[in-house]
Amino acid sequence: VEVFPCLEELSIKLCPKLTTVPSHFPCLKKLDIAFVKSSLPLAKICSSNLTTLTDLNIIGVSELTCLPDGLLLNNKYLARLHIGHCPLLTHIVPHVRGCGLYLRSLLIDNCEKLRDLPDGLQTLSSLETLRVTDCNDLMISFPDGLQGLH
Repeated sequence: VEVFPCLEELSIKLCPKLTTVPSHFPCLKKLDIAFVKSSLPLAKICSSNLTTLTDLNIIGVSELTCLPDGLLLNNKYLARLHIGHCPLLTHIVPHVRGCGLYLRSLLIDNCEKLRDLPDGLQTLSSLETLRVTDCNDLMISFPDGLQGLH
């Protein structure tokens, strides 16, 4: 059942007790989830074969440990991904090969437990901005081939 068949932007902010949301957004382009304790709303939204995202902001989702399966692979037009203040996030996705064809901006900040960045970042030919700040457990060096980034 399509609850919001034409919805293009969804913002969920400052809802610390939120654990469930509708799951079918066939036209969703921009998703902001901020200061929601549980990672279940993000997983539920992404479980419905979401393929239309261009802009995704995940801020302060305190129980998020990794991005939902298929999020980057299914959303090939995703141009901007910002993840911040997710204290339990340990990894984003294992690799970005075959996804992120249009990803121009990847911003990651204040994810203290983040251990690594996805393999294949250097293959993202559209990537213009990569910013990683205050990720204390990050233990990798940036791969060769990331020329042209801001």
